[in-house]
Amino acid sequence: MNTKNKVLSLSLCAAFGAAFVLSSAVLPSVPAVFAETNSLQTAIDGAQSGGTVKLTENCAEAVTVAQDDNIVLDLNGFEISATLTNNGTLKIVDSVGTGAFRLTSNTSGVVSAIVNNGGLTFDGATVEATGTGNQTDIRGITNNSDAAVSFLSGDISVISSGGYFGNAIFNAAGGTVEEISGGTLTSQISNTNVKLNSVAINNSGTIKDILGGKITSENNGNGGTGNYAVAIRNNNGGVIESISGGELYGCTDNGSEVAYAIFNQSGGTIKKISGGKLTGEKKEGGIEWAFGIRNEGNIQLISGGQIVARISHTSSSGGPNAIALCNDGTVGNVTGGTFFAASSSVNGGTYAIRTRAEGHSITISGGAYYVGKGTEFIRNESPAVTNYAQRYSLSAASRNGYAYAIPDGGRYEENVEAGTAATYDASGEQLKEYVLVDVNGSAASIGSDGYATIDQAIAAAEAGDTVTVERDTTGFTVPEGKDVTVDLNGCEVTGSVVNNGKLKIVDSVGTGRLYKSTSAEGPDPLITNNGTLVWNAAGRIDGKGNSTQANGIDNNVGAVLTVEGGLLRSFSFGTCWSHTIVNDGTATVNGGMLETMAFNAGNASNIICISNAGSGVCTINGGTVYAQSTGIKAGDLERSATGVRTQGTSSLTVNGGTVRAVSTVADSNQAVLEAFGINNEATGSSVTVNGGSVEAVAYNDFAFGIRGAGTVTVTGGKISAYADHERGAPNLIGLAMFSGTANVSGGYFKAYSLTPKGITAGIRANVGSTVNVSGGAFEINKLAETNFVLANDGTVNYEDQTSLRKMQAETVRYAAAENDVIVEQLDGTAFAGVDVLRGGEALYSYHAAVNGNRVADGYAMEDGTILKQEDLAALTQSATVQVNYTDAPVYYFLGSSVTYGHANNGSSFVNEIQNLLRCVCVKEAVSGTTLANNGSNSYVARMLGNLDKNAKVDTLIVQLSTNDVSQNVARGAISDTKNLEDIDNITTLGAIEYIIAYAKKTWDCKVVFYTNPDYNNVQYESLVKDLYEIQEKWGIGIVDFYYYVDMDRLDAQTLASYMADAIHPNAKGYRWMGEVFAQYLSK
Repeated sequence: MNTKNKVLSLSLCAAFGAAFVLSSAVLPSVPAVFAETNSLQTAIDGAQSGGTVKLTENCAEAVTVAQDDNIVLDLNGFEISATLTNNGTLKIVDSVGTGAFRLTSNTSGVVSAIVNNGGLTFDGATVEATGTGNQTDIRGITNNSDAAVSFLSGDISVISSGGYFGNAIFNAAGGTVEEISGGTLTSQISNTNVKLNSVAINNSGTIKDILGGKITSENNGNGGTGNYAVAIRNNNGGVIESISGGELYGCTDNGSEVAYAIFNQSGGTIKKISGGKLTGEKKEGGIEWAFGIRNEGNIQLISGGQIVARISHTSSSGGPNAIALCNDGTVGNVTGGTFFAASSSVNGGTYAIRTRAEGHSITISGGAYYVGKGTEFIRNESPAVTNYAQRYSLSAASRNGYAYAIPDGGRYEENVEAGTAATYDASGEQLKEYVLVDVNGSAASIGSDGYATIDQAIAAAEAGDTVTVERDTTGFTVPEGKDVTVDLNGCEVTGSVVNNGKLKIVDSVGTGRLYKSTSAEGPDPLITNNGTLVWNAAGRIDGKGNSTQANGIDNNVGAVLTVEGGLLRSFSFGTCWSHTIVNDGTATVNGGMLETMAFNAGNASNIICISNAGSGVCTINGGTVYAQSTGIKAGDLERSATGVRTQGTSSLTVNGGTVRAVSTVADSNQAVLEAFGINNEATGSSVTVNGGSVEAVAYNDFAFGIRGAGTVTVTGGKISAYADHERGAPNLIGLAMFSGTANVSGGYFKAYSLTPKGITAGIRANVGSTVNVSGGAFEINKLAETNFVLANDGTVNYEDQTSLRKMQAETVRYAAAENDVIVEQLDGTAFAGVDVLRGGEALYSYHAAVNGNRVADGYAMEDGTILKQEDLAALTQSATVQVNYTDAPVYYFLGSSVTYGHANNGSSFVNEIQNLLRCVCVKEAVSGTTLANNGSNSYVARMLGNLDKNAKVDTLIVQLSTNDVSQNVARGAISDTKNLEDIDNITTLGAIEYIIAYAKKTWDCKVVFYTNPDYNNVQYESLVKDLYEIQEKWGIGIVDFYYYVDMDRLDAQTLASYMADAIHPNAKGYRWMGEVFAQYLSK
C-alpha cells in the first residue's frame, strides 16, 4: 500500500455526491467535476496504514480494500449502497450511529454487502440487505476461505422478499469467525409464498467464540418438513468451538417450517456450550416442530446455557413436538444447562432431550429439565443409547416442573424470585447453578422491589421512578397521571404499549427492544401515545396482513412525542402501508433512526415514515427519517416511498437531520414506484425547511426532494433528487410544486439523473402553483438554462430584483439581485458552498463540503489572496474562491459509562461535540471500568491496547471515574516524578499520572480530565480535589461539572432534569455537557 500522503478532494460518489476524508492525509483542493470525481476507492487507496477513512456523504460505488491495506472505515452516519470487498485488514465503525450499508438487489446469484478475504472487524455499524429477485442469494457478510471476521457490535439485517434465501454471515470452508460478542445478526424470509430455509449464520468454517449479541432467523414462508428457520447452521466440516453467551433464536410463523436455534448437521462439530440462550419457536400455524438444537453431528460438551423449544400456536393440525435437544448424533457429555420444552398445541409432545436411531448416544451428569406435557423429560428411542454418569439419575419434578440430574443422596434448591436453581451432592457441596426458564417472580423492578408484570410495577411507581424490565415479557399500559421511565434493560417486550400519562422509554444495556407482529385488520400500532412520550430505545413492528396498518407510534390528538435517539422500525409484508410515526399531535425528532420498509414484491404499498395528519405539528432537528418501498404497482395505482407526508392542516419544520426516501426494484420492467423526501399533500398543510437534508432516490421511476401543495418555505438546507435506472423518462426535481405557493429564500437544490431521458430541475412550478424566489443555489446535471427553476405552466416570481446568475461553476446557478455579492466556493470545479451578501449583510449561505474532518481554513482568490470566513462579508464584488482545507482536530475520549452514554443508548456528550464542532472524535469507553490498571478493560489497558499510537491527536479527554470510588480502588499518592516508566498505574492517582505522561510522550497532545455532573460522594469529592493538585504538577485542563467551574451553575431542579440516575446523564444532560465541552474546546 502507498503510505505517502496523497492529494484528495471532497468527492462526489457515483451521482449522489459522496465525500470521504482521511484522518491523516493532507487535503488541499484539486480539480473535480460534478458527475465524475475522486471517490471512496481513491480515499481508501490513499489512506495510511492504521488511518481512518470517514464518509461525509452517501456512496453508491463498489469499493475494494487492497491486500496490504490496514484501515478503519467510519460510516459517520452515512450509507454505502454497493458491495465492499476487503482483501486487507479492515475495521468498520460508525461514529454517529445512523450510518449503514444499505443494499437492495434483484440480481441472480450471490449479492453481499461485504465480501471479506482478509481480516475484518465489525464494530458498531449497520448492514441492511434486501434480496428481491427470484434467485437473489443476499448476504450481509461473505467470509471466504482463509479470511477472519470479528463481530463486536452493530446490526446486520438480511431480508429475502423475493424467491430465494440469504444469510447475515456466510462463513465458507476455511473461513474463521473469531468472535461474536455483541450486536444483532438477523436473517428473514419475508415472502409468505416460498418454500425455503432461513439461515442467519451459514457456517462451513470455524466459529471460535460466541460471547454475546443476538442471532435471529425468521421464516415467514410456507414450506414443508424440509424447510426451517435456524440461527446457526453448522454444516459438514463446520466447527463451533465455544458458545458461552448471547442469544440464538430461530422462529417460524407460517406454514410448516421447523424452527431451530442450531442445526448441527452430519459432520459438524460443536466443542462446548457453556452459556447463552438457544431458542427455537414455532409461532403460528402449521404442523411442524421446534427444536432448541437439532444435532446430527458431534457435540462434545454442554455445561451451561438455556436450550429452549416452544410451540406457541394452538393449532390442532398434526402432532408437532417441542424438543430442546433433538439428538440424532453424538453428545459426549451434558454436565449442566437448562433444557426447556413447552407447547400450546393440543397435539404432539414435549421432550427436554430425545436421542434416537442406531449409533447415536448421549451421556448425562447434570442439567435442569422441563417439559410442558407429561413426564418424559429425557426420551431414548432404541437402539440409541442414553447413559447417566455413575450414581447419577433424574430427580422427580419440582413444584415448578423441573427435574435435575443429581448423584445419589444429592438435592436441588430453587429460588423462584430469582428464577434460579442449584444442585448439591450428598455432602452438601454445590455442583451446578441454573438459570431457569419461565420461573421468575419479577418481570420488572423499581429499585430492589420486584413485580410480576410491568403493569404492576407502573401501578406502584411514584412520579419520576424508573421501572426496570428484568426479563423478556409482554406489553404494558401507563395510566393517566403516572410519570415513569421504563428501562428495557436489554430485554424484549412483546406486544402493545399504551401511554396515557408521562412515559420515557430507554434501554440502558442497548440490546433490548419493543416488538410486535400483527395481522390485524386496519391500524394496530406498536405504541399508542395519548400523553407525553420520550423515545430513546429500539422497537420494531411487522405488519403481516394485507389490510394491516402496522405503525410504530400513533401519536394522537393532544399527545406530545419526542424522539431523542434509538431505532424505531415499521415493516410491511402485506399489501397495506405502514408508518413509523402517525402524528396527529406534536412530534419532535432530535436524533435516532426512524425507518419504514415495504417488502411485498408482488404488490407495492405506499410506505411513509412519518405521516403528519390532521392538525399535527412535526419538527425535525436531527436524526434520520428513512422510507424504502419495493414492489410492483397494483393496476394503475401510483405507489411511492415517502420520508414525511403532511395532510390536513398539519405542519412540518425541518431544521436539521436527514429525511430520505428510496424506491427500489423488484421487477424493473413492471415497477412504478416514486420517491418523495417530503410530500406536502394537502392544500392546507405547510412545510418549512431551514436546514438538514431532504433526499429522494429512485431506482425505477421519478424522484422529487419535495412534492409540494399548500405552502412550502425553504430558507436553507439541502434538497435533492437522484435516479439510477434506464426505465422510461423520469423527471428528477428538487422541489416540484403542483399547487399552492412556495417561498424560496435560500437552500441548495440539486437534481441528478443517470437516465438518458427525462429532465433534471432544481424547482418546477406546475400549473396552478406559484413559486416566489429570492434566494437559493440550484445545481442540475442535464443542463438546460430554463430548468434550474422551471415554470412548467405555473408561475415563477423573482422577488427583490432577483434573477438566476452564473459564476464559474457550469452546473450551478444562484438567485441574487444584480448588485448582490455572490461568493462562490469551489473545490476544484465542484460546488462547495456559497455566501450571498446584500449591503454587506448575509442574504443566504450554504456550505456543502465543510464537514467530516475537513475544515475550511481559508479561501483563495484568483490573485492568490487568502481570505478567512469573516473576510467574505467585506467583499464588494462577486468572486469565485477555492476552498483551502486543513485537517480537523482529533479528540480521543477515554472513559467508562458516562463517556459511553450508558443511559442514552450509547450516545453521549461525545456525539454532541461531533455535531457541534468540525472535528474527529474517537470514543474508547467501557461501562463499569476504572482508571486504575486492574484488568484488561481498565482505562490504562484500553489506552495502551486500543488507541492508535501513531495517530495525530490534538487532545485526550479523560473521565474522572466514579468506579474507582465505588469499587474501593486504592487511591495511592501523587508521585514526585514525570518519568513514565517510574509511575505506578495500579492506583487511581498513579493511573491518572500514567495516562497524562503516556499521552504527552506518545502523542505530544493536550490532556483534559472532566468530572461527573452529579455524584454525591465524599470520596469522589476528595478525588476531585486531588485532580486539581495533579493539574498544578502536569498543567492539564479540567472541565469541572462537579463544581461548575467556568460554567453556569445548575439549580437542583434543572440538574435533576438532566440526570437519568445519580451518576448518568440523560439525553438533555448530554446536550448540556456537549455544549460546555464545545465552548471549552473552541477556545
